[in-house]
This record gives sequence, C-alpha cells and structure tokens, in this order.
Amino acid sequence: MDSTAISKYYSVVPIHLLLIHATVYYGTLSRGTPVLLGTTAGTLLIQLWFTDYLRRWSNNNNNNKPANDTKLGQLRTRLRAVIAACPLAQLPSAIAHELRSHPPLAAWTNRLYLWTKETVFINTTLALATTLVMVLLGAPITPISQLARTTQLATFLTLLSFAPASVLLGWNQGRQKENWIRIFSRAECKSHVEVALLFPAAGACFGAWLGAIPIPLDWDRPWQAWPITCVVGASLGHAVGSFASILHSLSSRVTSSSSSS
Repeated sequence: MDSTAISKYYSVVPIHLLLIHATVYYGTLSRGTPVLLGTTAGTLLIQLWFTDYLRRWSNNNNNNKPANDTKLGQLRTRLRAVIAACPLAQLPSAIAHELRSHPPLAAWTNRLYLWTKETVFINTTLALATTLVMVLLGAPITPISQLARTTQLATFLTLLSFAPASVLLGWNQGRQKENWIRIFSRAECKSHVEVALLFPAAGACFGAWLGAIPIPLDWDRPWQAWPITCVVGASLGHAVGSFASILHSLSSRVTSSSSSS
C-alpha cells in the first residue's frame, strides 16, 4: 500500500467533510428550511472532486496512474487549446474537426459520454429507489411540495452515499454488479478505497434514518420541518462513516506493520 497516498487521504477527508457541511448548513440554517436544490448541486460538485481523488488513489494502487493520467492530460490540453483559439460561433465546427482529425481525442470524448450517461443512469435509478423506500417508510408525498422535498432528500442522500461508487465502479452492462453486491450488501472490502466507499455511505443512510426521529415529537420547532433533520442526520452520519474509514485504515496499517515486524 502507498503510505503517502493513504496519508493524503487522512488530510483530504476533513476538507471534504467541511465543504459538505458548509453546503448543508448554509441551506438549512440561513433560510429556515433546506434549500435542497442548492444543497444537492453543491454536494454533487464536492462529491465529483472527492471522487476524482479516490480515482487517482485507486489508479495509483493498481499501478496504472502514470500512463492513464499522462495521456488524459495531453488530450485535455489539446481540447483546451482548440477551445481557447476559436471564436465562440466557430467552436462547434472546430471541435468536430478536431475530433475527426485526432482519433484518440474522439475515443476519449466517446468514453466520457458513455461514462456520463452511465453515471447519470446509476444515480437516477438509486434516487428513485431511495424515494420509494422513503415513501414506504412514511415520507410525505402530499401536497406536491412535500413530494418535491422527499425527492430532493432522496437525491441528496444518493449523491452523498453512492455518487463516488457510481463513478469508480460504474455498471459496465452489469459486469460490475458483483462488486456492488460485495461492497454494499456483504460489506466485503478488498482495498482502502472500497472502505472509503462503504463506510460513509452506510453512515449517511443510517444518519438519515435517525434524523427522522425528532420530526413527530411535539416540540413545535422550525427545524423539525421535513426534511431538515434527515439532511443534517445524513451529513453527520456521512462524517462519522468517513472518520470510521480513517480509523479502519489506521488499524490495518498498524496490523500490517506488526505482522511484517
């Protein structure tokens, strides 16, 4: 295992959690009710940044980082040069010409399109499934504003729990199904990256469930409105799961060091 990479993970997690909680509490506390669309959009951007770090960590563990990242960097540089050199009106035709004349760039663009389509499909499916589970557990669906809040909470929880896995694992026409089952159903993680996928996801789901407990209590507080406590509970559970993944990695390092000595 690369000790430098895992040490960097310890420093990245607090930044990741700080950004997540700043996004959540800005919407929850400054407006009285969760501005979940903004919270969800912010969470998506933060999760994409964090997932890119996990991707590079995973590639480094698999010893394929240099070739992949160097080639990808060259393709990005070439595409940025085309965008910077062309007027806006001529940009579509210039990009189309560049794709025709440079097959590796066209192949990378096609892979990016397929990856985006697959990631959107996975997260949409999981968000709909999460919405259904919430409704079965008693989440409100009437009036329509409550259904919108329930759907937005499900989307937020999906991004918080499964967005990194949707990027790193993908679906690959069902060939990754066994990995999804192994990690999230059987909790059998083969690497520290997989632990970093499982623990925060489990913490977020459990935290959202615990967050529903104060809602029916007769306290008449503004923060008891649906789904404020579930949003806060999910973010706190995600934080607990993230720190648990760090503790798991630390204990594994201590165990491996003791075994080697």
